[in-house]
Amino acid sequence: EMLKAAGQQVLQLLLQVCEQCRGQDVIMKRQLRCLSSWLRNAWLPSDQLAASPIMALAFASIASPELFECATDVLVDAVHFSHDHEEHQQLIGVIVPQVLQLVPMYEESLRQEDDDTCRALCRIFTETGEQYLHLILRDPQQALPVVSAVLRGAAHPDREVAEITFNFWYILSEELAGG
Repeated sequence: EMLKAAGQQVLQLLLQVCEQCRGQDVIMKRQLRCLSSWLRNAWLPSDQLAASPIMALAFASIASPELFECATDVLVDAVHFSHDHEEHQQLIGVIVPQVLQLVPMYEESLRQEDDDTCRALCRIFTETGEQYLHLILRDPQQALPVVSAVLRGAAHPDREVAEITFNFWYILSEELAGG
């Protein structure tokens, strides 16, 4: 119970920091790292996280070269945090459409041969596919864009980027085979 209460307070504090410190990259980076840590190690109220502008800020931070790495970590951690699709439906409903909005950025990074950005975005796509695999299997038509995003990463000319997707394809094949 104390951790739940602390999670609510931390989320409120992070929102205040967001509102008061926009444009201050050093503080925003710390805020993103704090959010990432709470997503990985503690409990945040999923419905409040979904309703708050903090996830939109994390997605918007992807566009900032200074915040890109921290924002990527937050998004991967948020996807991992929300893997229980029954408990986190609202948050998944916020995350998936915004992940799919990153596909044009991936395509542009691919055209510019920016392998670091492609690698980070591929990581987000793949984590989304892995953590929401049961949703993909339950409604393949609805989930096809997520699989398509992972497939883009698998087709990347740099083997290191393509390899990020291998575990997704493995667990997908295992699930399809009944394993």
